[in-house]
Amino acid sequence: MATIKVLDTELELDLLDADELEKVDAAIQAVEGDAQQDPALSQADNMRKQVGAVRKAFDTIFGEGTGLRVMGEKNHLGVALTAFAQLTDAVQTQRAEFERSISSIRAKYSPNRAQRRAAAKK
Repeated sequence: MATIKVLDTELELDLLDADELEKVDAAIQAVEGDAQQDPALSQADNMRKQVGAVRKAFDTIFGEGTGLRVMGEKNHLGVALTAFAQLTDAVQTQRAEFERSISSIRAKYSPNRAQRRAAAKK
């Protein structure tokens, strides 16, 4: 489990937990879908919709009220975009660390046939 900082709020994120990873993936995909501009809405209402989608993502991942705690009460699109970017950066960082760990374990414990054959011939 790792502590991530989004804006000025520290949150716990553990992508090695399959249930948490599933919530994170679903929440990020939902934001990407909800971020589409609706031509039937005004620009302000589209911004509110997008901010709401990011808030909902934080609530889904970290628990009810987290989106409000992280981004405050204003419907400020810049704050929401920054928060979402910091969240997705943290997710990408944890995934990269996980992949490095898996690669290291595979390299350490995977048999290397060519080396074993060369050693056996000697």
